[in-house]
Amino acid sequence: MTIPAGNIYCPSCQEVCHDHPSICTVCGTTLTSPPAHQATQQQSRPYSLVPEELVEDVRQNARHLSHLLRHVQQSVVDTQQAQQELMESLEMLRGEIIQQTPTSNQRATAGKALEHLPRIVLENTLFLHPSTIELRNSERVVLRCEAIPGEFGSAQPCCIENAALTIAEPKTAKGNKLSANTQQAIRQQPSVLYMERGDSVSFARKALVAQQTGAQAVIIGNHLAEPWPYVMRDSTKEAERENLTIPVVMIKQADAQTGEGMCYLYR
Repeated sequence: MTIPAGNIYCPSCQEVCHDHPSICTVCGTTLTSPPAHQATQQQSRPYSLVPEELVEDVRQNARHLSHLLRHVQQSVVDTQQAQQELMESLEMLRGEIIQQTPTSNQRATAGKALEHLPRIVLENTLFLHPSTIELRNSERVVLRCEAIPGEFGSAQPCCIENAALTIAEPKTAKGNKLSANTQQAIRQQPSVLYMERGDSVSFARKALVAQQTGAQAVIIGNHLAEPWPYVMRDSTKEAERENLTIPVVMIKQADAQTGEGMCYLYR
């Protein structure tokens, strides 16, 4: 996929986005060129012998490098914290072993201390944390697909039984609200709400609207085939401020179309 040079501005958030080369990771809006006043500032700069295309390529690569470095730095911090916790647990174990009497043949203290040692996950990814969602009817699994959890909401595995998959109206939660029909459907039975990216409504706000209506979880469909995958973010921390607790995941466009068709088939 070819990325237009200079497309780093989100018209919905009205700010520059460096976290992704083509879309805003806060609201999902496709990035565009900066506003006219910024373009005028660029034109007023002294003439340069370096081609503009080359300059933009360097800027684009710098953004990607900055994004990668942030993840590497976070990984280093997480590793240091895990090492610190391990050293504290080992020190606790050493102290409890020393307190044991020489004639004691019991190992209860050591065993108890080992139970409290932190488990370190060796296989992990810095960028994406994929999961799987399943849609079942009373007889079998009718849909299984990969999903990417957002950086907000519950991240714990969950099994929501006897719940309906309800299609939101409007799907994008445009206007930060759902229709009366959708609200009534959620009140009548436990529901997982299907929504879609778009209409300049942030992912966190969509999930908060669903939670306020009573939904138990949110599945957000990507309404475009590309880019995929990417992680939904909440740079303003509104999910944390308003206590979002339900799980929120995104699925790719093809799976979203299949799942939506299943809703109409089995409802």
